[in-house]
Amino acid sequence: MILALKNCALRYNGTEYQKGTLLELPEEMAKKLASENPHDFDLVSDPAGKAAAPAAAVEVPDFNAMTVDALKAYASKHQIDLAGARKRGDILNALQAGKAAGAPLEEAVALPDVDLAQTVK
Repeated sequence: MILALKNCALRYNGTEYQKGTLLELPEEMAKKLASENPHDFDLVSDPAGKAAAPAAAVEVPDFNAMTVDALKAYASKHQIDLAGARKRGDILNALQAGKAAGAPLEEAVALPDVDLAQTVK
C-alpha cells in the first residue's frame, strides 16, 4: 500500500524518507500509520502500483557506530560547528544540535512547529 509522508520524515528498513515522499509499505503498517497520524500520513490509491523512486531517500549515518574521526569528518562535510566539543559525547551533541540548526538532515529529525500560546490554558 502506498503511504504519502505529508508533514514528517520516516525511517523504514534503515532508509530515511523525507516529507513529500510516496512510500510503499505493507498494508497493515500503512493503514495503522495513516489512521493514528492523519496529520502526517495519507493513504494513496496508486493505480500504477508504484511508489516514488527511492532516490528521495536519505541514508542516515549511525553516529554511535562511527569513530571520533569519522564524526569530525561528517561534521566538517555538513558544516556543523564542533567548537568546544572535545569528548565523543560532546561531538554527538554538537552533531544533533547542528542538524536541528539547519544541517541537511533537519527535516528528518525536526518536530512540527508548536504555537506555545495554545499549549497553556
